[in-house]
Amino acid sequence: MNNGQAILINPAVVGTFPHVLKLWAYAHECGHAFVGANEIGADCWAVTTGKHQGWFPPQAFSALIQLFGNNPGNLNHPPGPVRIQAMLQCYQSN
Repeated sequence: MNNGQAILINPAVVGTFPHVLKLWAYAHECGHAFVGANEIGADCWAVTTGKHQGWFPPQAFSALIQLFGNNPGNLNHPPGPVRIQAMLQCYQSN
């Protein structure tokens, strides 16, 4: 923990993810250190970082679609299809 910040990941949930989405989930949470509370920004940071580091290939979007395709979102997170579209745009432009 640094300056009152911590990354909290539920292993019962993330543990069921394919490997690439485990990395994505961790990167998403790390992304908040760079973009603040912005969920779309953290999503973008995760896929862009994964692309540049070589662990998030374009094929990984099929796993994201399975994970988020039907997600309605909540007070803090936009609906899954909105997130997927934003991540795809980020990935293609970075």
